[in-house]
Amino acid sequence: MTETLSLVGLCVVGLLIWAVAEILGEAFLGLVGYWTARLLLPLLTGGRVRASGLRDQPKGLDAAGKRAREDGCIILSIEFTATAGLAIWISALAMLIVIAFGRSGFATGC
Repeated sequence: MTETLSLVGLCVVGLLIWAVAEILGEAFLGLVGYWTARLLLPLLTGGRVRASGLRDQPKGLDAAGKRAREDGCIILSIEFTATAGLAIWISALAMLIVIAFGRSGFATGC
């Protein structure tokens, strides 16, 4: 009986650890993605695309999470900005992998 209780307790503890890691991981990736895009998107787009602030979510967003201002600037929602930032990191990682394997001869078959 005690073995069953200890096994159930171990499963509950494992589930709690997994849930906390999932929440913290998502928050960390969201913040890294958000700040990457908040810094790089204006540079990469010449100031045409900007991220909304963390405290001031813009009103009038469309279904994709963006809003165009009168001056032609596009303001992105927090979630859209975080996703764009993670896409920047994934693209950079993909380019590094291609460059690394391209130099080793893996891509050419040599």
